[in-house]
Amino acid sequence: MAVKIIKWMLVVSCMISIFCFSADTADESTMKSNHVIVSIAELFVGHNLSLEEREEKIEEYVTLVRKGAHFLIYFVLGFLMISLLIEYKEMHWKLLFLAFLFSTLYAFSDEIHQLFVPGRSGSIIDVGIDSIGSYFGVLLYSFYYRLRRKHE
Repeated sequence: MAVKIIKWMLVVSCMISIFCFSADTADESTMKSNHVIVSIAELFVGHNLSLEEREEKIEEYVTLVRKGAHFLIYFVLGFLMISLLIEYKEMHWKLLFLAFLFSTLYAFSDEIHQLFVPGRSGSIIDVGIDSIGSYFGVLLYSFYYRLRRKHE
């Protein structure tokens, strides 16, 4: 019972995190992405970047970081979702599909939510990236689950 509660809390926490990131205005979202890019770049070069270098790195990596964040958070959601559903029913392809479907429907709702946030817009491309992320999260957990079951 405790495991189910913890898994529910993890799934809901992940969904709340997604909602909170989506609730950021365009300026807030841009600032967060830019901060991540500059921080990683400075970590690799070993010194603070000049303003010109910062702008160059941001321009070069903004799409990768933003789309990578979509993929990663939905990868986590898919992984957590299938982990939760397995607590209620034995592993089966229908369960895998259900975890993927729930994650994808949440991605759609997330993009609809962004339509109401100042400066943000919904993107079907982002739903696609989110769905691919959740698919790989579900897939990785199913591999882990089967491997664990073989060794038991």
